Amino acid sequence: VRNEMNSIEIGDSLLLRRIREGDICNAWIDALNDKNHMKWSRQRHLSHSMASIQKYLKELGNSNGTMFGIFYKKSKQTLVGTITVRPAANYRILGFLVFPEYSGLGLLKNSLPKFMEVFFLQDEKIDGFYIGTHKGNIPMQKVAEKSSFSAFEFEKLPEELSSLMQNSGPYVHYLKKR
Repeated sequence: VRNEMNSIEIGDSLLLRRIREGDICNAWIDALNDKNHMKWSRQRHLSHSMASIQKYLKELGNSNGTMFGIFYKKSKQTLVGTITVRPAANYRILGFLVFPEYSGLGLLKNSLPKFMEVFFLQDEKIDGFYIGTHKGNIPMQKVAEKSSFSAFEFEKLPEELSSLMQNSGPYVHYLKKR
């Protein structure tokens, strides 16, 4: 992600901007520690804290990844979720977290298309985006499908993506190509 892409306005109510350490809040920590909310994530097995999020953000930056916060502008730019972007050759792997009290409001459905459009404009080398999720995570599958992602069998993923992942567990793989 190039440095000039720091924030994206999504209509009148949402702002996506790069996460800063000062954005870490109790709602974020609580969401990560909510076993029910995180039931489809490997993160559910970990105990999260301010320090663990700081460490994750540092590691993400060291691997050329980045994280954007989803901010609800109508409530003084309250952080309501995150979008993580990791490079994988000419693809970007996306990860999402919407805090429990904001789940089901269409925040990803409303912000993801514009987010990807800006990414494509910023970096001509990006061939597409990847989302992987557990087969039981129906809400995430709906977000992917409503955002024009196509489901792929693991064996049919581009080599540069499949070589980075294991085909273990009951997962669904989605791609959105340029």
